[in-house]
Amino acid sequence: MIAEQDWKRLLADVAAKLPGASMAEIKSVAFDTLHEFFKDSSCWIETLTVPVTPASTTYDLVVGEGQLVRLLGVLDANNQPVKALMPAIGQLQLAFSVNTNQTYTAYVALNVTLPLQKGMQPVAPDWVLPLWGPYITQGIIGNMMNVEQRTYSSVRGAAYNLKRFRDAISQARTEALSRYTLGGAAWRFPGDFSTRGQKGGISTGTDTRFTSWP
Repeated sequence: MIAEQDWKRLLADVAAKLPGASMAEIKSVAFDTLHEFFKDSSCWIETLTVPVTPASTTYDLVVGEGQLVRLLGVLDANNQPVKALMPAIGQLQLAFSVNTNQTYTAYVALNVTLPLQKGMQPVAPDWVLPLWGPYITQGIIGNMMNVEQRTYSSVRGAAYNLKRFRDAISQARTEALSRYTLGGAAWRFPGDFSTRGQKGGISTGTDTRFTSWP
């Protein structure tokens, strides 16, 4: 969960740089910006343990918090890649059944979920703002500056801030691949971090291809 002080600092930074912006709008755009950040970077990764049996090739994937959005890969009990897909959000479909009971490991990407508390604080990991807060702030500012007929509207300002934000998404994606290790080898997910969809290499839905690690 995002720390309350980090969330308040983010909102205060945006408000200071966009005089006249309402806090309600800032919170709304902040959620959308975080959603875009995690969706396009796939940097919020959770490891799930999946007990598998010969009786089935379909299993439920349940995450602790956040919204499951993408299956990144599956390993068997011997840490070997397994062909699998997620035909529906939260459903793991194996290409082949097993001969004996064993435990698989599924790697999934998560996204922010809607806030439930009065402060409108989204459900997201506690590390996101300490690591990426300044760039997420720029994403919020850029998205708000992109709205016409506001006292803070600015085509140039929006372009600058959104470029910085998109660069951060690319960097977050790369660092997740290297497991946040300086000089570390990239951890390659199925289909080379498979997020291909209908628009320019960015997933527009669930990837339904059977995948295996190269």
